[in-house]
Amino acid sequence: MADAWRWLLGHHPEALRPDVWVVMPDHLHAVLWLTEAATKPLGRYIGAFKTVSTRAVNEAGRSPGARLWQRSFHDAIVRSPAHLANVRAYIRENPARWIERRGVYRMRDGDGPISSV
Repeated sequence: MADAWRWLLGHHPEALRPDVWVVMPDHLHAVLWLTEAATKPLGRYIGAFKTVSTRAVNEAGRSPGARLWQRSFHDAIVRSPAHLANVRAYIRENPARWIERRGVYRMRDGDGPISSV
């Protein structure tokens, strides 16, 4: 999943500016800024990420042909520096909350989440 997210960011560096992000066992949290150079709506970029990540999972043989993502995604407009600080804190703290609720999980690249933080 992290590779697919990095693919998206690498293929659209002029349009997308990443902020904090974390890949969880069953979802992704990210703050992603669309720059003025963005030529597509946010949903098109997210759709590309979903396509690339689903293809990678299917090619790895973990669940051939399975749907990986829900149809839509949740987005929000960050309206103030305080709101941004809260969103960043939520994303950074999400792995610890996961572990508290569900126990430790193992990701492909080692123990714990793969993150920009």
